[in-house]
Amino acid sequence: RGEALHAQALQLWERLGNQHAIASGRYNLAVCAQNAGRNVECLERLAPVIDSAREQQDWRRLSQSLNVRGNACSALRQWPQAIRDYQECIRTAWTATSSYDLAFGLWNLPRALLHRQQVELAVRLLAFATAYWRAGFGEIFAEDLRYLKRCERIAHRMLPAASYASLWRDGEALPLQQAVALALNASA
Repeated sequence: RGEALHAQALQLWERLGNQHAIASGRYNLAVCAQNAGRNVECLERLAPVIDSAREQQDWRRLSQSLNVRGNACSALRQWPQAIRDYQECIRTAWTATSSYDLAFGLWNLPRALLHRQQVELAVRLLAFATAYWRAGFGEIFAEDLRYLKRCERIAHRMLPAASYASLWRDGEALPLQQAVALALNASA
């Protein structure tokens, strides 16, 4: 029902010609598709949103859209592209000083890094992102805790427990600027 309402809103905005509202409507429909597991459709819907966000220099919309595109690529197991999308999300949010959008990119990047065997970096960034979210935005929701546990299981298969704990402590203590630099320098 929500998706149908977003589609109706988009039709109205298209008739009115408000480009910012049109981009919002397209973004909302892309998120609906991603949430429903229709990741290819999500990618298709995001392409014009990302293009218009760049054109309009709407950095918030761009960083949000890149994060969603990274999520869709992750769901499709397109790990290198997901890493690049999260990195661009982080770079854009960092430049625009949007801490909320930055938090999403930093939070989502570690899973893709784990799947590319960059386990030490992934654990450090996941620890940082967890601490950063809690400090800035509050407790982590149940769905996000499940994501955290999945990442931990993957990491524990590749690392001894003592190494994991040490990397986690290191990640929690990272300064924000260093965490962003580490994220941006990861290889896809």
